Amino acid sequence: MKTYNLIIEVLSPVHIGDARGRLSALEFFQDRQAVYLVNEKAWAKKLAAMQGIDDFVRYVERESFPSLEKFLEGLGASRANPLRQGTFLRRIAKGEPLWLSNFQPFISDSASRQPYIPGSSLKGAIRSALLFYLAGKSRDKAAIISRALQRRLKQPGEGFDNLLRASLPEKKGTRRSPNSDWLRALQITDAYPLNNDCTEVREARVISLNEGRGYHFGAREARLFVEVVKPGTRFKARLKLDQHTWDILHEASGEKPSFVLEKWLELGRDKSRQVLDKEKELFRQAGLTGIVEELDQIAARGANLRLGWGTGLLNTSLALHLSPEERRALRETYFSRRRHPEFPQSRKVVTKGGQPAATLGWLKLTLS
Repeated sequence: MKTYNLIIEVLSPVHIGDARGRLSALEFFQDRQAVYLVNEKAWAKKLAAMQGIDDFVRYVERESFPSLEKFLEGLGASRANPLRQGTFLRRIAKGEPLWLSNFQPFISDSASRQPYIPGSSLKGAIRSALLFYLAGKSRDKAAIISRALQRRLKQPGEGFDNLLRASLPEKKGTRRSPNSDWLRALQITDAYPLNNDCTEVREARVISLNEGRGYHFGAREARLFVEVVKPGTRFKARLKLDQHTWDILHEASGEKPSFVLEKWLELGRDKSRQVLDKEKELFRQAGLTGIVEELDQIAARGANLRLGWGTGLLNTSLALHLSPEERRALRETYFSRRRHPEFPQSRKVVTKGGQPAATLGWLKLTLS
């Protein structure tokens, strides 16, 4: 068993949501500086102590779009201020003085309330980088893509998933399955921040390319408010490589893994470089030179992994192994049709002053 310290440096805003997803306006309140996630038990207890439960129920029933903030405003300062004190689980600073209509918090530890990056998310991103490398070398790539475009695969990615699996003997031949996955040997703990107050609330929006040059806000111009980890934050985790698991799979299958696991950082850097190049190409088309410069800086700092919400189809799939024509065919087969020839043509971005300012999810990982 080999054990390493894993240091994760955040290069652009990162968001990983929790199981609740987007919160309703009855689950948080806010002021100009911060958002406060409500402790429902503490809120109910204080509301009962001031004999305000009936008022609250009537307010919720009466309003079409009720929110804690509007309810507190209606109480007046003398009654609202006690409800704002000691009734929240977490205070999250706003990156800008925005007024939120919705909110998606970052996943946090239920005991410490501290944001963290799940080990499963890290392992999934590493798996994606390895699959990207193996798919590029696979002799079966063209056949798998062809069957996927003809909708002859229930799960189009399964043919590539098998590149990371040993072939184990069964009664009727051999079979590759999740149980024979070589990455069972990789164990990663959850990663916790080395900095305090490492998150903030930012606005995120979807941009889509115009048919000519430039961009427009897509997704019906929706504004999303998310808790992100700030660039410059560092996380720490532990990574273990279990050689014994590999030995068992090798003995059962007679095969060896088609990659060197210790080189996954290098493979991640190669994939990141290709994704960054394609992203810069799109943002140049959009006329967003500031984001192109940001991506140049991210590349120069050695980005080798991208994860979390808003990282896009190019990052989470093998689409970069497809030609532009094959990507368009993929869109017409599995997605709604668009007039723009580029696919994918949309990206999620973090805004500043209402304008696109940064991309999401870029990290640099180092082992020691």
